[in-house]
Amino acid sequence: MMVLVVTVVRIIRPFRNKPCSKMDDPDLDDNFEPPVLESSDRFFMAAVGFEVGLGVVAVVVGSFLGPSANELVPPLSDVWAILWGVGLGALLALPMVAMVQGLQKLRIPQVEEINRLGRDRMLPLMENLSNWELAILSICAGVGEELLFRGWLQTWITGSESEWSVTSMAIGIFVASLVFGLAHAITKLYVIVVFAMGILFGIMLVATGNLLVPIAAHAVFDFIQLKLAVSELKKEAAGGEVSAPE
Repeated sequence: MMVLVVTVVRIIRPFRNKPCSKMDDPDLDDNFEPPVLESSDRFFMAAVGFEVGLGVVAVVVGSFLGPSANELVPPLSDVWAILWGVGLGALLALPMVAMVQGLQKLRIPQVEEINRLGRDRMLPLMENLSNWELAILSICAGVGEELLFRGWLQTWITGSESEWSVTSMAIGIFVASLVFGLAHAITKLYVIVVFAMGILFGIMLVATGNLLVPIAAHAVFDFIQLKLAVSELKKEAAGGEVSAPE
């Protein structure tokens, strides 16, 4: 599942309205080449801007309504807490990737629909992005979405860390994860999967009190998923070219 891409697909849909072949517009010149790189660049900028915008919203809203997500991020002087949070989050992302990869291999209509949407509508805009660009997208998604959904929304419901109780934590995790899932309303199953991931991210936060843990887990998860999906798309394209009749 591609959490990052799904959040911005509505933004980049207008870019897909441009003709990409003579089948789309018979009047195109025979030498016309699809604007793949342009679309990829636009997608990259739109996605980064969107995710950064989520983080800005979280910071601004937190400054007015409280609480501030900054309270859950270790200070730069605490290098150990930063490294520990990032490292732990990266490790926790691995079993999440394994579970989602296993889910994607299930031959059921709901899963195949998600795979088809990603393969046909989203991945073509990313196949020309470099590993660095995929990493930047993933980091922006991890930071922006976790600042908003866990750093602000969940903490706004549960109260400051000193006020956390079992009940408030359960309600905060549930509500923030539900909103997180609904924000990724591509299909019903996708909402459920993202909701479950939100639960895991929320538990990471309350268990450690360190927002860098879910941020790192989210970013690493997105990067691995995107990298695997793009690699698979390129393999399919290469296989199609090899098997195509002369």
